[in-house]
Amino acid sequence: MAKLELGKAIAPALVVSYAICLIVAGHGAVPLGFVLFVGGIDSWVAMGKILGWIGIASLLLATYAPWRRPVLGWTLQLVSACLLYASWFDIARRTDNESGSFLTTFIFSIPFQIVFAVAVVWLAVRLWRSQSQA
Repeated sequence: MAKLELGKAIAPALVVSYAICLIVAGHGAVPLGFVLFVGGIDSWVAMGKILGWIGIASLLLATYAPWRRPVLGWTLQLVSACLLYASWFDIARRTDNESGSFLTTFIFSIPFQIVFAVAVVWLAVRLWRSQSQA
């Protein structure tokens, strides 16, 4: 029976929880994963979409590419997680001006907030331990 490594589970957990976050704006709510596909580059969430796609791509690269030094993969995972959070934050703060509420968007994205916090703490501890062993 193979032991599931938490490092390999971070990417799917972050991407799925990121994609199901509900963004409340205007007259409704829409999952963040849908926002990444809809609208052009000139939309009001363009920067958040760009950060989101870069974060997803770099997170998948960091998680599933073979690394000679695992510290590089963990560092890229941490940076990628922060990019996903920056994407969520950019889109969420812009909804505050669109008859939405930042607090409501935050509440509807609690799963992402929890997964992000766990991932960042786990990666930071892993990096700290690897530095103290060197």
